[in-house]
Amino acid sequence: MKRILIVDDSAVMRKNLKSILGRAGYEIAAEATNGEEAVRAYAEHKPDLVTMDVTMPVMNGIEAVKRIVASDAQAKIVVISAFDQRSMLFEAMENGASHYMIKPITSEKLLTVVDKLLGPEAEVRAGAEPRMERPSGTDSRYGASPAGDAPQPGADPFAIENRDGKFVVSLNPHRLEEAAASVRTAMQGLLFVKPLAVAFYFRGAASVSETVLVRFAETIDSVLHAGGTAEFIADDEEVVRQLRRSRTDIPASVAAR
Repeated sequence: MKRILIVDDSAVMRKNLKSILGRAGYEIAAEATNGEEAVRAYAEHKPDLVTMDVTMPVMNGIEAVKRIVASDAQAKIVVISAFDQRSMLFEAMENGASHYMIKPITSEKLLTVVDKLLGPEAEVRAGAEPRMERPSGTDSRYGASPAGDAPQPGADPFAIENRDGKFVVSLNPHRLEEAAASVRTAMQGLLFVKPLAVAFYFRGAASVSETVLVRFAETIDSVLHAGGTAEFIADDEEVVRQLRRSRTDIPASVAAR
């Protein structure tokens, strides 16, 4: 059974996370109310995953992420915070966090991220309440679901993950124009990272409009001007060809199965 450490100074938030994760079959290894407690709890309990709030007393979540990752480079940490703390979220990602989530958190959003990070081998304890099945196949490089499992129309326009030092921006094919408009702002928080490597994953997209390509060109230019590297990933070979035509200077490839 996979074990999770919950870190948040809000008792209500800890209770909600504990309820969602417990019903899904995960064991709560421990709870912590600040970053200092989190570092001690991680060393003591060696959980499979940590949910980490950002703003807490004594020691904030970013410093806790740094210390946990320094002690265990393989630590899986999901940073959870408010929308107006995005710069802190990106700093946490740069320092080794695996994924970030913005409040409010729904059970479906949380479990999708946790299931992805812990993998299909995550056990469900006897008596756990049934939950919605999720495809277990993942892209071996980017942890993204294979073609055909694109995000739903109501899902977020994009998500950013730190995968072995590369920031993978997974784009919702139903909301590409929104993603194109907002990704550039989000990327501003990562431009200070050295070295900076970014992969833009057009997950499940069947086509990409010229408007979207133009907007992404500006984002890519900002990455390159900051001394970083960029690449395109797509599930559809025709989309890959379209991306190659739009930017001959940017590598484009089909997502690995």
